[in-house]
Amino acid sequence: MNKFHGTENTNVSGYHETLTIFWAKVISIYIELNPSDNLEVLTEIFLNSALANKELAFRFYSKREILSSAYRTVYHEETLQKLEVESVRYLLGL
Repeated sequence: MNKFHGTENTNVSGYHETLTIFWAKVISIYIELNPSDNLEVLTEIFLNSALANKELAFRFYSKREILSSAYRTVYHEETLQKLEVESVRYLLGL
């Protein structure tokens, strides 16, 4: 996708392994907490929730860490707070 859009994969731009897996985990936990056959409704609710905040990763990683090239090229577990069902419930106010 990055190549299609003309974005180079470098130490400071392009694909980011840790963020990709982080967001996949967030969405997976969200779906687990909100099982639904209606993808449109599920998506709408997600996008209007605290989970869609682009700064969300900074609750789980320090900004310095997550923006480093080491975290860009290789997946790293969360360092500030564990991303799990209970932390997502809290963010959703459940």
